[in-house]
Amino acid sequence: SFLSKLDQFKRLVEDFSSMADFLIIYIEEAHATDGWAFKNNVAIRNHRNLQDRLQAAHLLLDRSPQCPVVVDTMQNVSSQLYAALPERLYVLQEGRI
Repeated sequence: SFLSKLDQFKRLVEDFSSMADFLIIYIEEAHATDGWAFKNNVAIRNHRNLQDRLQAAHLLLDRSPQCPVVVDTMQNVSSQLYAALPERLYVLQEGRI
């Protein structure tokens, strides 16, 4: 899960924040406890509404990701546009991905 790699992500932010902006988009939960869950994963249920997704995103914010965190819509627009399951890292430069 992304949370298990958060320390690596924080190092990327530290190393490249002088030349890049970072943003985390919290998408639908890939390994929800009431779905296809990993053992020893954070206990997050499938998001039934935007409030559930916001509450789950706060678990990430509590770990100080060192960049802004936003949440995807309940229609999962960002996830669909960027094929974000289970997670992806994109670099955007001069309007190009």
